[in-house]
Amino acid sequence: MHAHLATWGLADLARSKGAGWARALPWVLAALATAGLLLSLSLVVQNVVRQAALRHAATAVQTDALWRCNTLPGRDARGNCLRVAGVATPDTPN
Repeated sequence: MHAHLATWGLADLARSKGAGWARALPWVLAALATAGLLLSLSLVVQNVVRQAALRHAATAVQTDALWRCNTLPGRDARGNCLRVAGVATPDTPN
């Protein structure tokens, strides 16, 4: 029974008289707090990765639209295409 406790260094704690799990309570709470922090960090990293992927996809769509519109013959056709596509260009006022 105490073999798994020895792995974690808690064999002496389990053998001590009257100590019970009261002495282990701070360690258990610290472990739970650490697990909660790791879970929170994992969720934050997942959201950052998701947002980066969305931003990358939006940039790719905008770049494709800009390229497609700029290949059209005629300045008016290019301007209309850019307006319809909603692509912001450096010379477009905000």
